[in-house]
Amino acid sequence: MSDAPPTPGIHHVTCIAGDPQQNLDFWVETLGLRLVKRSINQDDPTTYHFFFADAEGTPGTSMTFFPWENLRQGKVGTGQVSRTAFRVPEGSLDFWEDRFEDHGVDYEDRVERFDETVLPFYDPDGLPVELVAVDIPDDDPTVPWTEFVPDDAAIRGFHSVTLWLGDPQRTEDVLRTMGLDETASEALPADSRGEERTRFAATGTVGQYVDVVSTTATARQGHGTVHHVAFQTPSDADQSAMRTPCRKPVSGQRIRSTATGSGRCTSASRTGCCSNSPPAGRGTPATNRSTNSARNWCCPVSSRPSAVRSRLIWPM
Repeated sequence: MSDAPPTPGIHHVTCIAGDPQQNLDFWVETLGLRLVKRSINQDDPTTYHFFFADAEGTPGTSMTFFPWENLRQGKVGTGQVSRTAFRVPEGSLDFWEDRFEDHGVDYEDRVERFDETVLPFYDPDGLPVELVAVDIPDDDPTVPWTEFVPDDAAIRGFHSVTLWLGDPQRTEDVLRTMGLDETASEALPADSRGEERTRFAATGTVGQYVDVVSTTATARQGHGTVHHVAFQTPSDADQSAMRTPCRKPVSGQRIRSTATGSGRCTSASRTGCCSNSPPAGRGTPATNRSTNSARNWCCPVSSRPSAVRSRLIWPM
């Protein structure tokens, strides 16, 4: 681990959804992310794995989902990512509030956090999400997809994740080992879960921040919760320097690490989520070599999610 370079930041966040059509419609048509890829859950090959990202599937932009319709509703608590925040251009939050009103999205009043303006909202499964207004540099690595949302308001990758932890010390040690530096802390509002928010920063510009909050809130994994967050490594070799993988998934190489008292974290080599299959045109997902090879690798033909596939309307 000592030979590995610091992580540039978040690579992707994977969450649990309910109805797959509802999930597709919201993240593409309402939030304006591109469905750059669809694969399967390699632990449960009867379930899809959706990848929503910028136009190119750039590292640090991909929000992914396992749509398990029959799973219970989740509850955010200790040991989980409590909120996932995305970057949007400065001056665009008025656009987003109007859009949320038009589309019936549940959202909250804006808040100020570390001198930035944050707009909290929820997806149809109750997943807590945020938009953070930031200055987007001219050389920003993200490529906005503008089919549903204009360039001057489009989501530009991750800003941060907030971890709710019963005992933050071990996880904070892991973050420091990964190269994140503690940069700031601030008191939370009186009605919040926890008393203080501590911010850690990675070396990159996209998905740069991890916020840590100590809380004893009870968690229950299910719809509307985060399954895991993955952090970037510059290369496969750098990833190997962190830990020897116990499994090499077909769709993007990654290894898993879980600190005591924390949620599930992984590291992913710094390739986009379409590294083994370039994104298709106009929102059409890359139904790709990954899906087929993953099926051959881990499941029989009879286990494919064909019943779900036959009734889904894919984004055009």
